[in-house]
Amino acid sequence: MARSDFNWVSFQHDFTAISPTVTREFPIEGNQDPVDDAYLLIQVRGVSEDNHKIRINSTDLPGLDLQPAPSNSQAWLLWMKHIRPGILKSGMNTITITRVANDNFRIGGVAINWREP
Repeated sequence: MARSDFNWVSFQHDFTAISPTVTREFPIEGNQDPVDDAYLLIQVRGVSEDNHKIRINSTDLPGLDLQPAPSNSQAWLLWMKHIRPGILKSGMNTITITRVANDNFRIGGVAINWREP
């Protein structure tokens, strides 16, 4: 039976024109790659445009990555994003978030969840 696991990746970063991209590393312990689909939960504040990118291990996640806040809210929001099979691997992984549009926003952290064999 497969078990699930997760890793918390702290960003604590303000994405601006001066600092548009941040990459963090996170481990997946063991000697087998995760199985099945995975997902991430991203803690974000201040997004007003929807053209930003999340990449894991140099692979773009499909679709809208960061949703604009309702009514330009500055409240912390939590969004879920699908990670298709084959992107996460055993060992060290990377997640890169890039500001593409012209808005400034803050990422608090990201929880990455997967299933192991």
